[in-house]
Amino acid sequence: MAHIHLGAVGVDGDIVLNLSANIVTGNDGVVTIDTTVTDADFMFMGSNNALGALGTGLLYFNLHTALNPGGEIRGQLIEADDAPGDGGPG
Repeated sequence: MAHIHLGAVGVDGDIVLNLSANIVTGNDGVVTIDTTVTDADFMFMGSNNALGALGTGLLYFNLHTALNPGGEIRGQLIEADDAPGDGGPG
């Protein structure tokens, strides 16, 4: 399974986007998520939205496996301008 969750670094959060139906696996062990999403695809409560959560560092990706159902790989999502060494203002 693969999801985007709402949560700060080191904090578990609710699923806001299920990506599981879009997983493509190859015989080489490479996992690809083949999808395009918009803000409307996210499931938020209250006044939260995807771009606002992304801009404040509150979204993370989690890939779950049978061996690690709580999450095999977790990575906080950041805006491209906030990426280290990207030359952006963030």
